[in-house]
Amino acid sequence: MLSIKNDISFMMILGNKYSRFLTFIVNSLFSNSNISFKYTILPISYYDSSDYIVDSFKLAQSGYSFLLPALALGITQKDLINLKDLENDALDLTKKL
Repeated sequence: MLSIKNDISFMMILGNKYSRFLTFIVNSLFSNSNISFKYTILPISYYDSSDYIVDSFKLAQSGYSFLLPALALGITQKDLINLKDLENDALDLTKKL
């Protein structure tokens, strides 16, 4: 497990540089004075995804965004929005619960 953590930390240096590069490209093409973008690569591997999900879910229970655990589970942002719309609008779970 220590070898995997060392490999991830080594590759995240490259991942962070790639994130900054993509952020620069996307912002130079699409940003304006009101909108700017940030591209982030999460440090999640197959071997530590369950730990990351548990930790980010604990943060979500404390009031932080629930987007991180959803992304760590592999749920896309579009699917998450569709799921929330289904829960709130179509099924009206806020009144039922």
